[in-house]
Amino acid sequence: ALEKQNFTEAIGDFDLDIEANDFDLEKLPLPLPTAASNVDIAGKANFNGSLVGTIKAPQVNGTLALQNFSVAKIEFDSLLTGEVSAVAGEGASLKLSGNNDQIQLALTPDYQPDSFLIALQESVVSKESGQTEQLPIKAEGSRQGEKLIVNADNFPIAMLKDFAPLPAELASQRLEGSLSGELEVELDTFDISGTVAIANPIFGSLRGEGKEDQFTGSIQYSDGTFILEDGNFQKGEYQYQLSANLTPTPTGPEFKATLKVPKDENNSQGKGELQDILTALQIFDLNDITRDSLFPKFDKNLDLNVEPVGMPQAPLQNQLQRFSEIEVLLAQQQQQREAASPLPDLAQAKGKFSGEVTVESKPDTAISAEFNLEGEDWQWGSYSATNVTAQGELQESILTLDILRFQSEESKATFVGTIGGEEQSGQLKIDKIPVIYVQQFVKEFVDLPPAIVFGGWVNASATISGSINNPQARGEINISDATLNQTPIKIAQGSFNYTDARLDFSAASFLDEDSDPLKVSGSLPYKIPVATVKPDNDQLNLKINVENEGLALLNVLSRNQISWKGGTGKVDLDIQGSFDQNVNLPTNIIAQGSAEIENATIEASVLQGEPLENINGKVLFNLDSIDVKKLEGKFSDGIVNAEGTIPIFKPARQENPLSVNIGQLALNLKGLYKGSVKGEVEVGGTAVAPIISGNVDLFDGRVSLAGAAAGISQSQPSRGESENEDEAESIKPVEFSNLNLNLLEDIEIRYAPLFNFLASGRLTLDGSMDPNQIKPRGRIDLKRGRVNLFTTQLRLDRRYENTAQFFPNQGLDPQLDVRLLASVTETTRRNQTPSDFSAEISDLEPTSFDSVQTVRVQANVQGKASALVESLAGNSTDALKLTSTPARNETEIAALLGGGFVETLGRGETTLGLANLAGSALLSNAGYFIGEALGLSEFRLYPTTISDDDERNSTLGLSAEAGLDVGRSFSVSVSKELTSPRPFRYNLRYRVDEDLLLRGSTNLDDDSRIVLEYETRF
Repeated sequence: ALEKQNFTEAIGDFDLDIEANDFDLEKLPLPLPTAASNVDIAGKANFNGSLVGTIKAPQVNGTLALQNFSVAKIEFDSLLTGEVSAVAGEGASLKLSGNNDQIQLALTPDYQPDSFLIALQESVVSKESGQTEQLPIKAEGSRQGEKLIVNADNFPIAMLKDFAPLPAELASQRLEGSLSGELEVELDTFDISGTVAIANPIFGSLRGEGKEDQFTGSIQYSDGTFILEDGNFQKGEYQYQLSANLTPTPTGPEFKATLKVPKDENNSQGKGELQDILTALQIFDLNDITRDSLFPKFDKNLDLNVEPVGMPQAPLQNQLQRFSEIEVLLAQQQQQREAASPLPDLAQAKGKFSGEVTVESKPDTAISAEFNLEGEDWQWGSYSATNVTAQGELQESILTLDILRFQSEESKATFVGTIGGEEQSGQLKIDKIPVIYVQQFVKEFVDLPPAIVFGGWVNASATISGSINNPQARGEINISDATLNQTPIKIAQGSFNYTDARLDFSAASFLDEDSDPLKVSGSLPYKIPVATVKPDNDQLNLKINVENEGLALLNVLSRNQISWKGGTGKVDLDIQGSFDQNVNLPTNIIAQGSAEIENATIEASVLQGEPLENINGKVLFNLDSIDVKKLEGKFSDGIVNAEGTIPIFKPARQENPLSVNIGQLALNLKGLYKGSVKGEVEVGGTAVAPIISGNVDLFDGRVSLAGAAAGISQSQPSRGESENEDEAESIKPVEFSNLNLNLLEDIEIRYAPLFNFLASGRLTLDGSMDPNQIKPRGRIDLKRGRVNLFTTQLRLDRRYENTAQFFPNQGLDPQLDVRLLASVTETTRRNQTPSDFSAEISDLEPTSFDSVQTVRVQANVQGKASALVESLAGNSTDALKLTSTPARNETEIAALLGGGFVETLGRGETTLGLANLAGSALLSNAGYFIGEALGLSEFRLYPTTISDDDERNSTLGLSAEAGLDVGRSFSVSVSKELTSPRPFRYNLRYRVDEDLLLRGSTNLDDDSRIVLEYETRF
């Protein structure tokens, strides 16, 4: 039987015609070498040819077409066609070509490559011009014995990841660039050696993207071991010489590299950039220096578990708003990271250097290194050094510094010793460091008030001991040529001791030899970033005895809510509290003492930078409250008196609450109100979270609603009661509680640039001073005003009861009930058909006009101000209803309100069109104010073209029209071309009904006309 016979012998010879279409190459089991088995191949194949011979000796001939063919994500022409042939025992050949690309391959009888050619064009964006250019890519090879000699030109280096199985630590890094050079490939082992040049190299986070940036070197790859010799990376003006080897072992890869950075022969500066090295090794903070691997290890499941924050399906306006919110969140996160450490991010470190670094990494051990570096012009955040010297080594996570010196002119900081391990030691010496650097460092722990300005030179010495987990330090410090707020200090010296994550310090300063000292002593809990030992408690204390100019230290009590600017006085303070290292801020502060003030000047954040001057009085600090015995000062040309008590942090009932009498003065609350005020208020709550109530009259001012709509739309967290003392004692913005605002004369309510109204009425405020959290209630009557709609201004209808109603849940987003009026010009266009026999549908030609008439537009606004803003932005809402006489639909009215720009431009009158557009911005304001002053229904200034019949040309001129409505159907107006000698023209208009209009016009000279118009729409 056939099934019992040898299958191959049963078939014998065959001669087949084969046609295969849309064969998926991704599923084709190609006989690739093991090293290239992971190469991604995609596309569709069509074959038309013959298969003859026997099972043992087949012959294939035919034509092959590849559609959308790609190898390792490199895409060829969409269609490649050509011949393919294969003869058992003789070899095979493939020749394919497309519009620009070609593939040629010749195989030996054992199906090893004998020669090949790959040529294609890749579209790239030029970094210089930004234009898309075609980059020629070419790789060709020929066999010489058991080697394949490969010449490459602009070949994507990323393909090496697919053809050469790199160690995991290298394979995990981004690898890009265009490789050119000559390589030898051992066909039996796939070992590679040769000399290469890589243009625009990218490795991990290190980028060489400049036009001249490239990497050159000799490489060898054999059995997983990678060797680099004579490597040279040119990155702009920087140069890095590198040799390295990476060897796999059963427990992980072993890595050793030597980096040499030469000096520039012209200026003797190093040709290396510090940030390049930190970026290449992905060292972003101090903890990265002590990790036990060359590159950071990430948990992909955790690191890639992210939540989407975008709104791709939302309208563009909402997406832009969300984008702004995300930017704010990122800025807040950056501030939180900066607050967590007193030192800047290592990403801010930069500077030139030269020298040599050797780095070695073995499995299960920390990185070891030796270094000998010289640097110039280093910058780390706000810290800088002209010259840097660093010599030492890193072994078993212990950093030994033979010398580390930072120097700028006479300023110098030197450290010698070891850091890390169970026993560390060292000597730190500081000579003539500007005190501003120390002040900036201290600000990372405590927000020093801007009114305190130190000057001088810091000199210090310290002995370092302990361990990396619990570092210890003891030393002395003195400031030469010291100043405080530009006042010389004769002596300024102190000592410190840092033990068990707590800094104890004391200092004294003398303005002169005969003055009493300013004494400061205290204790601050703080754990440095690399330590693990935490302070035993979070208590801080600070004792201060200060007089006169030293009173700027009072700012510490108010956390910069109050800023001392000058005057005389005396203060004795004992400050106790807690220090939250997570945000580098003190909490639960309690101050005891007294302050007597005379002719002082103070700025408060709530007063928007306006100073309170000529302050005289006495204040007692009794445990956690402030007792203002009597305080009087001058603010913005008015007198302010204060007397009473207020808690500092914890709200408590006061028998004599703090009251403030406000004389007539000017006030500027940014984002809320700017103008004149007078009244009397009571300040409750606490000093750091005051609650204001009372009665205040507002006049000659402006209330701003800008941004209210966006703020109201955001969800606000409720301020429910909390028993958490830390939360209750945190600093909060000023709040209102039944603060009555009486809007008297000349109060303007503005939502610039969309609308503004003159108003009167009364508002009661609750909530926070934050414009997004304020809760007003009350009614405002709108007397007159305007709304900018497209390029037209609509005026308030004075015959209508126009109001703005405020509700607490809507914040500064009032409910409007207003009626607005405007007159616009409508031009009627004729229909034109190309010919009597044309198959086209008759349409309106934008450049053909018949007649001009005035359309009276009425806009009724009933809804939130934010909804009106949405309507003006083109979004459909129910807040704005447009009607007109004669009747037009809202789309037509909106087009009319857009002005004459499009129509005049379409008519070919470009100059007039642009003048109309500019005139809407420049002339409408003037017309509005003139009309209001004269009591007219309408006053318009607008550009026009003035024709000269004799010379047959026209010029751009300016016209004016003043109109008065006599009822809703009859109006009269006077118009004049202001830039021509033509006489005034007197016009009347009477609308009989919706379809019939009577118009008359005369110049009282030689041109009088009367027109009866009938119009119906269907």
